[in-house]
Amino acid sequence: MAVQLQSPIIPLNRFNNLEISKFEVGKTLKTLHSKPYHIRKITNAESEAVLEHLRKYFFRDEPLNLAVKLIESPDSRCIELEEYSLKSIKEGNSIMAVTPCGKIVGVCLNGLINGKDTEEEETEECNDPKFAKILEILEYCGKEGTNAVLHKYPDIGKVMFVKILSTDTEWRGMGIARELLEYTRYGLLLYL
Repeated sequence: MAVQLQSPIIPLNRFNNLEISKFEVGKTLKTLHSKPYHIRKITNAESEAVLEHLRKYFFRDEPLNLAVKLIESPDSRCIELEEYSLKSIKEGNSIMAVTPCGKIVGVCLNGLINGKDTEEEETEECNDPKFAKILEILEYCGKEGTNAVLHKYPDIGKVMFVKILSTDTEWRGMGIARELLEYTRYGLLLYL
């Protein structure tokens, strides 16, 4: 049996009729040749630095947090939210985008659910009534989403899901969150 493979290189003459602006060409070349950050797993030792990033760029801007006024002033904190984030980091499935000088510019905190065990763990008691409302919504959506995935793929072993996705405001619009999601979605974090 003969197999014919097509070259992954597409002849340029297929694209002769396309009009590409200088901006698009520059953006494409910059993306292909020099990325000012790299993606890697978050270690437990980096937990405090990740929390600082989340305090500055996620906890205050997240729409659910804003809706319940979870963070009322620039100095206020939600310890339960920070513990929720730390728990995700300790699971070892979370990744971040870091510049060569070590600045965290993006974070993706991920979780795993065992696909064979559809019964959820007992929810820990939350002392903050505002964060308890958020957890209730997240748990409902997580349960429904997991059930939908398990219905479509009944033999699946585990389901990975994104708990928190955050990008430094100065770095937004550069595709960092998309790349973090792609690493999570395609399981590339296993190769980091």
